[in-house]
Amino acid sequence: EIDVDALGEAELLQARVGAQRRELVAQRHIGHARRQQKVLQEVAEFVEHPLDPIGVAEAEWTTWQGTDLGFSGLHVSTEAIARLGLLLLHDGVWQGRQVLPVGWVATASSALADTSHHPDPADWTVGYGYQMWRSRHGFRADGAYGQFALVLPHHDLVVAVTSCTE
Repeated sequence: EIDVDALGEAELLQARVGAQRRELVAQRHIGHARRQQKVLQEVAEFVEHPLDPIGVAEAEWTTWQGTDLGFSGLHVSTEAIARLGLLLLHDGVWQGRQVLPVGWVATASSALADTSHHPDPADWTVGYGYQMWRSRHGFRADGAYGQFALVLPHHDLVVAVTSCTE
């Protein structure tokens, strides 16, 4: 509470400005806290169900000591692999909605690691991106146990394969 009688005119103005500033700072803090809570909730929902935006409800991750590996061990249906491939083919857009950041697929599927020394056939020597192998005609998500999503952008084509289900 400001004692108006004890303050001069300049001091009174300064006290009122200070009070308004503190109120504004408090409002901004509350607004930021609300936005932060909303973002954290959205992130938590995405982490819990990362494939929901493309309609994949069932997915199982291989775990180690109670934690999903994240970089390996995703087990999904052939339809889910096809959906992932289509998401990649369309630069992260699913049914008109940008699910992945613009340009992320181009970066993720580029040759970020040199694999020219690889002893296997030509497609293995074209390079490796973020969990994706380059190929002569596109790129592929090449999973363990025969899970593949081959993406051929110049042909507007995705080939999804699951050859082992156990």
